[in-house]
Amino acid sequence: MIKLLHNVVFTLLALTCFSHIASAETSTPSNTTQASPFAHIPQDVPVVMLNMLKFSESAHYDDTKVNMTGRQAYDKYREGASKLVAKVGAKRLWIGNVKAGIISPSDEQWDEVFLVQYPSIGVFLKMVNSEAYKAVAIHRTAALDDSRLIAMIAK
Repeated sequence: MIKLLHNVVFTLLALTCFSHIASAETSTPSNTTQASPFAHIPQDVPVVMLNMLKFSESAHYDDTKVNMTGRQAYDKYREGASKLVAKVGAKRLWIGNVKAGIISPSDEQWDEVFLVQYPSIGVFLKMVNSEAYKAVAIHRTAALDDSRLIAMIAK
């Protein structure tokens, strides 16, 4: 597993990074253009998504007050999203709590990171643009102060 993590982090090509994939700006397979970061990802190879999460102290659901931490809201998202991930043939490879940023900006702090492998970028985009995903993504948005999502393919 350490070798896999090393290969993913140090030898895979990081192709794109963006926050809050549930936003309206998320690219879809039908509107992807050469300007899109997804245009550079081969369609016929597995893609590994590196997820970096910074949880909010308390969840923020629009104007609704809730008595829930960001981590609790993310757990609600994870419960629903995990089913969708499995349904499209993807799998979580690794998950962990961040203890220290060894080579990183001092103001960049993450709580959790994980790796998910999808059969292709098209499968990932189809999933995140589905109505089922959008219904659970509200919990992700409410849960996070910051995030990164980096798409990687094997060299």
